[in-house]
Amino acid sequence: MSADAPAVPAERDHRSVDMRRAFAEVTGAFAALAALVYLTGALALQLRLGVIGLPSSVAVPQLPREFLIGIGLLIVGPAAGVGLAVGWAVRRHWQSRTIATATGLAAGLLCYLLMGAGVVAKDPFPAKVCLSGGREVSGVLIGESGSRTYLGDPQGARPRRVISIPQSQVVRVVVGGKPAQLNAVHCDAEAPK
Repeated sequence: MSADAPAVPAERDHRSVDMRRAFAEVTGAFAALAALVYLTGALALQLRLGVIGLPSSVAVPQLPREFLIGIGLLIVGPAAGVGLAVGWAVRRHWQSRTIATATGLAAGLLCYLLMGAGVVAKDPFPAKVCLSGGREVSGVLIGESGSRTYLGDPQGARPRRVISIPQSQVVRVVVGGKPAQLNAVHCDAEAPK
């Protein structure tokens, strides 16, 4: 260091390093959480489609990431909330950070597994998509995005497929009910919007 350069106080330099380290840790934690949400959603949707006999390993990578993020948030969000709440309650009662952290993690993991099992086991929604020109497609609704509607072939169809329908062809989507109720919906009189 030259004699003319002012000396930087060691305390100020140390705080700067601590701030950068804290920023890097927070950024890393958010990146890890985002990855957990995305991977959880992908795994849950893949298992859910596989359980009902749809080609999940081919379909899931081609679906919009918003589907995967949405499903992942259904599982990770409540699990994180339960883990934080239980950890906070334990910390207030026992004043032990170690016990609170371990209990919060265990409660969060249990909630994560239960929510994941519930999402995978959930029955799919039967649906009918009315297309322009009076055509129709029936099956199970996988989801919709701004540009496409995704439908799985109904039970009993062989081979079962995941169908991607451009929104420009979709006139109406009817979801839920029993197959007889969906069959009563007629698409031939539908006019494009």
